[in-house]
This record gives sequence, C-alpha cells and structure tokens, in this order.
Amino acid sequence: MHVLTPPRVALLLVAFAGCAAGPEPALAPTPPGEPVVRILRLETRDLAGYRDALAEGRGIMRDLGVVPVMRLEVEDDSRMDGVVVVRLRIEYPDRATREGWAERLERSQRYLAWAASLDPLRTVLSDDEP
Repeated sequence: MHVLTPPRVALLLVAFAGCAAGPEPALAPTPPGEPVVRILRLETRDLAGYRDALAEGRGIMRDLGVVPVMRLEVEDDSRMDGVVVVRLRIEYPDRATREGWAERLERSQRYLAWAASLDPLRTVLSDDEP
C-alpha cells in the first residue's frame, strides 16, 4: 500500500492540474533564427524507387545550393497490400533560409520536373508545412 505523503500529494495535484487545463494551445510560429521542420507522411509501393528518387532530388537541390537535412523513416511496412507508409522530415536552418531556398527551387525547371516525377511513386497523406 502506498501512503500519500505531502510531497506525493503535491505532485499528484500538479499532474491532475495539468490534465484539467484542457487542450494544448496551438504551436506558436517559429521564431526567427530557429530551425524550421516540415514533416510529410507518405505512402509508396516502391520504397527503393522512392529512396533513389530522393537521392536524385538531393543532388539537384545541392546543385542549386539548397541543402536541408532530410530524413526518411519507415512508419508502417506491415500492410498486406504492399504499401509502405513513410515519414519524410525536412529541417531548414531557419525560416528566412527556407523561404530563400523555396524561391530558388520554384525557378528551377530541373527541380520542378523532378518533383513532378515523384507523383507516380508516392501519395502524400499529410504535410505539416510550417
């Protein structure tokens, strides 16, 4: 049997107070100079092909001077229909850099053609774009 001593009671009250506070407030916009993270959830039937396409895209972006940190993680590969759900995390140094890079990419015909070539390889389930 556990005895609720005054310190334990205080911790318990703090825990309940946090639960009763209601839903968490919406996230504030990223402050200037802070990293900006975009997370896409995707599904694909060809994970190897999608990884190869991402490697090609990284090369195109690198040639344009755009170098975000990109990580691809398998979220669910147990579906019977052969579809793999993945999460692509893209991290930019800060908002200003992200906006500058986005402008560069929008002007590149090579990048736009590559981005369009991804459509047969994947379906975007969600895009948490900041």
